[in-house]
Amino acid sequence: MDFQLSEPQLAIREMVREFVRRDVIPVARERDRIPDPGEAYPWDLVRKASRLGLRTLGLPESLGGRGGDFLTLLIVCEEMAYGDLGLAESFDTTLSWSQVMSKLMTEEQQARFIPPFLEDDTFMLAQGLTEPDAGSDNLLPNEDPRAGVSTTARREGDEWVINGRKHFIANGEIAKLVFLTTRTDSARIIMEGTTLFAVPAGAPGFTTGRVHDKMGQRLANNAELIFEDCRVPDANRIGEVNGGLRSLGRVSFANVLKTAGTALGVARAAYDAALRYARERVQGSRPIIEHQAVGSMLADMLMKIEASRSLIWRLGWAVDHQLDFDPNLPRLAKVFSCEMAVEVSIKALEIFGGAGIMKDSPIEKIHRDAVTLLHSGGTHQMLRLKVARALAGEDVKGW
Repeated sequence: MDFQLSEPQLAIREMVREFVRRDVIPVARERDRIPDPGEAYPWDLVRKASRLGLRTLGLPESLGGRGGDFLTLLIVCEEMAYGDLGLAESFDTTLSWSQVMSKLMTEEQQARFIPPFLEDDTFMLAQGLTEPDAGSDNLLPNEDPRAGVSTTARREGDEWVINGRKHFIANGEIAKLVFLTTRTDSARIIMEGTTLFAVPAGAPGFTTGRVHDKMGQRLANNAELIFEDCRVPDANRIGEVNGGLRSLGRVSFANVLKTAGTALGVARAAYDAALRYARERVQGSRPIIEHQAVGSMLADMLMKIEASRSLIWRLGWAVDHQLDFDPNLPRLAKVFSCEMAVEVSIKALEIFGGAGIMKDSPIEKIHRDAVTLLHSGGTHQMLRLKVARALAGEDVKGW
């Protein structure tokens, strides 16, 4: 097992780091303070990142993309989150669902949807799964047909008529294509009764509602999606009827791991900010880093960051080399890394002392961002329950 990054991976990492240093960090805190969440989305940064090839990195070269391997995508998520978690989550979502384009779309669908995606620097993607009454429980085995997605799709000839509401949707208001999970058989459990559709923005009957006003990830756009007799052609159906969530099981672990990668970037940002402050802040006639309590906290922070990276990179390496691995590990990596990021940000606040909670402190924003990771990509209670059920011998494959 070789964790030495290749020359292309090192080059992409340095490119993203330079983009983050030059363009993201100088404006992220100012954008974070914009009161209206609908106006905070950083289109200028999206265009710049897209022109660097980051938006299309998840597509293989055979389809016109940059063809980044999975470990490279994890590295990009980490580096972008170091500058701003909201921007990273927006790109993480698009990277994840561009892989659905390459893995689950038919050739005819790829011919329709991929060229516009490649040509438009503002073409972002979204997943429409979470609803007001159905969130992480969509991903937990449940034998009750009433549980989970309630947005319906009813077939009429060569079209499907969709009705329902989604919320908390990443890229919800700004995405040009939404991968929408719908209930197509209410008599069957969610894993056997849902169908996935590609729904373009502006489709008749599809509108967006409120943009969610969040404590963190404020540069990310999360919004409600409203479907009122929205008509979608059967040609936009992804996979088999009633096979929506089961087909997504093939790529869901990747989404969870990318969230873990962004958590690593947030934790690094908190650690670096605390380390700089501890070297500069003088108390008792010496820098506070020389005080044992502060030095010990910094050591703990670094230890957990490196442990998290080892787990994430190990799994990324295994995916790229098509090696088998325990399917529980991506779930555990997400839980460990996100909780680690919150813990590191809290320790950073302690090191900053009273200055840390001031609005002009860098760690104040980093901590708010870190806390939002506790639910991104599925709640930790749900992920722990899924692992526990697997350990008890229950079949959770595909969920």
